[in-house]
Amino acid sequence: MIRILLLCTLFIAFCSCGSPSAKVATQTVNEQGEIVLALTADTATFTGEINGLSDSKTYLVVGKEGQHIWVKIETDSAPANIRVNQIISPSNEADGPFGNEMSYALKEDGAWKFIVGESLMVGEDYVGEYRVRIAVK
Repeated sequence: MIRILLLCTLFIAFCSCGSPSAKVATQTVNEQGEIVLALTADTATFTGEINGLSDSKTYLVVGKEGQHIWVKIETDSAPANIRVNQIISPSNEADGPFGNEMSYALKEDGAWKFIVGESLMVGEDYVGEYRVRIAVK
């Protein structure tokens, strides 16, 4: 009986670890149209949608100097022409473009922006959903 309870508990814990909604506290849109992420853990997964070359999404996440931000963008259809176009510091310094995966050392405290969009130089228009995995550690 104890063995069955232990296995059920482990199964439930394992299944809930992959739940994107359990790993992002809130996604709100500010006045500038940027999606503000309030993470409940140092890693999270969430979905977004893009509608071709003219569309991009800007996400805000709070970080501290010395932390690293890691972002990976995935789609169900491969190849998809979607990437992290830029990361913008709290003092408005921009870096990029990056690929569909990036790691970046944060040099100051505050709200960091990362912009998801398509490469204007390569590939076909991508219209559809994507998943973002993010870690701030």
